[in-house]
Order: sequence, then C-alpha cells, then structure tokens
Amino acid sequence: MRLKLISLLLAVLGFAGAFLIWKLSFEIYPPMASDGAYYPYEVLKPCLSERLLSLFGDQNATMNWQSCAQSLQHYDLLDALNFRLTAFLWVLGFGLVSFLTFALCVRWGRSRFRILRGPRLYKGREALRKLGRACRKECRRFGTGLALLPSVSLSRDRETLHHLIWGSVGGGKTQTMLRYILEAYRRGDGLLVLDTKGDMMSRLPGYPLLIAPHDKRSLVWDVAADCRTRQDARELAARFIPDSHDQMWSNAAREIFVACLVYLQATKKQDWTWKDLHSVVTLDVSSLTELASLYHPDALRNLSPPDSRTTQSTLATFQAHMSVVAVFAEAWSYEDRERFSIRQWLHNPPSFRPLILQHDPAYPDLSRIWVGSMVSFLASAVGSPSLYESKERRIWLFLDEFPQLHPIRHFSSLIELGRSKGVIAVLGVQDLAQLRATYGREQAGAWPGMIGTKVITRINLSESAREASLLIGEQEVERSVKQVSRSRGNVSTTTSMHKERRPVITASEIADDLGPQKKGVRVLLMGIGRDVYEIDLPYISLPELRPGTVPAEWTYKGPERFKAANDNLRPMLTPEQLEQFYGLHQPPRPINGTEEEGRYCNGYDDDDDDEERD
Repeated sequence: MRLKLISLLLAVLGFAGAFLIWKLSFEIYPPMASDGAYYPYEVLKPCLSERLLSLFGDQNATMNWQSCAQSLQHYDLLDALNFRLTAFLWVLGFGLVSFLTFALCVRWGRSRFRILRGPRLYKGREALRKLGRACRKECRRFGTGLALLPSVSLSRDRETLHHLIWGSVGGGKTQTMLRYILEAYRRGDGLLVLDTKGDMMSRLPGYPLLIAPHDKRSLVWDVAADCRTRQDARELAARFIPDSHDQMWSNAAREIFVACLVYLQATKKQDWTWKDLHSVVTLDVSSLTELASLYHPDALRNLSPPDSRTTQSTLATFQAHMSVVAVFAEAWSYEDRERFSIRQWLHNPPSFRPLILQHDPAYPDLSRIWVGSMVSFLASAVGSPSLYESKERRIWLFLDEFPQLHPIRHFSSLIELGRSKGVIAVLGVQDLAQLRATYGREQAGAWPGMIGTKVITRINLSESAREASLLIGEQEVERSVKQVSRSRGNVSTTTSMHKERRPVITASEIADDLGPQKKGVRVLLMGIGRDVYEIDLPYISLPELRPGTVPAEWTYKGPERFKAANDNLRPMLTPEQLEQFYGLHQPPRPINGTEEEGRYCNGYDDDDDDEERD
C-alpha cells in the first residue's frame, strides 16, 4: 500500500515537472542564438520533431536531424537545445517509470478471482447497462411500465410484484418512494399515500383527497359504508382495543364493542355516524346487555353479572378505549361535509387525485387506530370477489414506516391476491425486525420472498445491515493465491486456485457506500434477474403547493361541558363502582350522570366549587 501511494505521488510530480520544464525551456525562456535573437517553440518545432523521432531509430528523421543540428550549431543553439530536451526527457521518463510502478502495484495488489456461482454486484455505468438490458428483456415480454430512470423502465408484470424500500432514517427512503409516486401519478394510476411528516400533502401535484381528523380540510370517513358485516366489526374492534398484557380483558372488551357496532349495522344499515357510535358505547350496563342479547349474544358473558368484579374490569377496559370514539365524533361530524369510503374508492379511484392518509405525530396512537382501520378494510376488500381481476388496473399503496401501524390481519392476503387485481403495495421499512415484532417471525419472514422488487438504501451499521447483506446473498469465487517458499537460500513462488464463498456486499459497504450522494441517492436494486445493481437515483425537488397541515378546530379549542344527546344515557360504571374497583377516595365526575352523581369532580364537589366561584 505504501509503495503504491509513493509511486503515484512520484508519477504526479514527474509529469508536473516535465510540463513545467517544457513551459520554461521552450515558451517562457526559449533558447537564444549568438546574435541575441530568441527561437521559440514554433520555430524549433520541426527540428524537435525530427530529434524525437531519431531517438526511436527512424533513418529519415536521423538524416533530417543532422541537417538541423548543423544549422543550430551555426547559430550556437545546439547545446542549449540539447540541454533543455535532455532535462525534459529525463523528468518525463521518471514520471512514466513511477506511473508504471503504480500500475503494477495496483495489478499485483488486486486479488484475482473469478465468480463461479451466485449473484454479481454491478456498479456505475456497467450497472445501468446491465439493468437496462434486464428490464428491456422483461418489457418485451410483458409491456413497458413505470420509468425508474430515463434509461430504465420496469415491466408491467414487475410493477405488480410489490416493492420493499429498506433503509435507515436519512438514508434516502422517502426520495426513492417519491420517484415511484410521481411516475404512477403521471400515468393517472390510483394512489394511496401514507404521509408521516406532512410533506406529501404540501408538495404532491394534483388535487389530493385528504383523510386526517386533525386537519380542517379532511374528508369525513364514512365508517358505516366500510364497516358493514360482523367480521368488519371485529376488525374495527381490534384496531380500537389493542392487545393488553392479559388478553382476556382486551378480548372481552372487543366483544362489547362488536355488539355496539352490530347493533348499529342492524338498526341503521349504512346510515350511522361516529356520533351514533359514541352514543351507543356510552350506554349503561343494562342497555348494553339488552342490545347484546338481541344482536350479539357472544358479548353477554362479558356483561353479566353486572356487579361482579370481572364484569367491572371488562367495562373499565372497554371504557378506557372509547375516548377515541369521542374524538372521532367531534372531529368527523357529518354536517355539510363530504363523506369518504375506502371500499368505494378502491373500486373507482380518481386519476390525478392521490388519497393521502396523514399521520399526526402529536396524536400517534389516534393516528395508528384510524389509519390501521382504513388499511385493514382496504386489505379485506382486495380479497373480496367483488373486486374482479384485471391486468389494466393499477392502484398503488405507498405505506412509508409501515411497521408502525398495528398488525393488519388481511395484509398477507393483499400481498398474495393484489397482484392479479392490480393492487400494488410499496412498503417503506427501517428494519425487518420491526416487521417481526409486529407480525411475528414466521409471517414477516415470508414477506421478503413474496415481494418481487427490493430497493435498499443506506442502513446504519447494525444487525439490520448484516441481515440485508445475508438477504442479498453470497457468491462462490475462485481466487488465485500466491505462495512463496524459501529452502536453502532458494526462493520459489507457486500459484494455486482457491475456492471460497463470500457475501456479494458486506454490511459495512451497505452502511458506507449507499444513501444520499452529491447528485442523488445511491441504492441497491435487486429482484430483476439474479444480479444486484448499485445505481444512483437523481434527487427530486418539489415546490410547496399548499400547507402541509391546517389544524382542525378541535385540536386547539378548549373543552366544554358535554351535553348528552339523550338524557336516558347513563355511565357504564357508577362512582361507587369506580371507587370500589380503583380504590379512589373520590372518583371523577361521570360524563353523563344524575344530579347526585355529578357532585364528584376531581376531588371536590360542586358546592365547594360554587363557593369558590362566588
């Protein structure tokens, strides 16, 4: 390594010195004749050419040089010219020898090997050439699809194999996904985009359809149009009431919530609202028991006997998660607002109007509930026979930070069945361990094999980078190994061929070589053939077209005393029951209680409160 650096430095110095000598000797300070006249390079050029050619044994050049030498000697220029030319040639020769030494060091230092089996890693122009050739081969068979680069287009079949974009924070994952989004938008495909930072809403072209309860511009999710069956109700209950440490309580609370939903489905069909749902979930125990007996008997065992500690614990779990319904009832009121159904959108997505589901970092749990519910209903609808198979339909689901959503039960079905129906998932993940934590090792481990195209951006050096290296695979190479042996003063060198297996790309190379560069994001593209391509995707810069977020009134308006829409509504647990269950000295005031029950509020009663106000 040291010899290589020294020889390179000497070569640079030699070439620079030769250039400087030429400039000084023939242009800045040209030879001077005996009469005081200067002879610049333009005058001496014919003689210099003949002199250089004569050094290589050219007979005609030698004869011409002898004639030139006599003329130069006559004007006392020959010695000055020979001195300058000799100095130039010596320094130039020194530079050439140093460069040759450097080249030999590079050649000898490089391990000579031949790839026998396994994928190859292509970089730079060779990667673009090989990738373009592989994509053109697919396009000739299946038709041309999205343009990943000006010279590289995916095939129509390649589009439907789903896509995984894997990279750490700041690794270029969003830039890579944005390229897919814009290409699909230009073609007029249906787009669903999960917006985690607000930048998609502010910069995407067209007229987006926004779903975000925290935003004033949001459409109202018509939950009745999407939650139509008992199974839909179970799916919605799984979103609103996540698993607890002891799943007995969460499962029991879900059954009560399912009873409320089934009651609305049976009595109001598809014409109930979030306010209707809120009115039902705040019914007292006797009312819940009555509607459960009529519409969902499976919930009865969780509501009786009403005074038992088990029932009270179940109701407490149920009540703790129903605050989200109250938020939706306030945020998504139906007065003079356009309703939106994810099932209807799936059957007829409008062109050039991307659907944006905006995650709110201020309310992460709230966002996970409604986003997960909508995507879950969408995944269920994809598996329904009502969505017929189509080779022309293109609906893209761009789900960045996908593992942050709660587990979506039917998403594996979407991956399996979406291909034939033209529904394409583009998942953005930071770490496959997040998928395993959310969906389990077996199911998450199968997804990389079910997803056809994988794009890997920079992954910080960690177990995730090592996992990416293993996913890309290994190659078997044959390497020439030199062995030097010494015996009795004699030195012998033997060369043998050695086979070994090595990773196509190491974890440190994934961490150091990929990600944002000067002119674009460097990524690894795999899945198109058996090889891996390291390419640069140029940066995309979009102007800000609209505010990313316009806060809804409920996010900043102060709370007011709640007035029940129905005076017959009663709290599910009385203050005495709350005190008995939680051990509170003075339980909080119930939302809808009697006048006597309403005396309790945060540790003091209303009489004391009135005295303070007076």
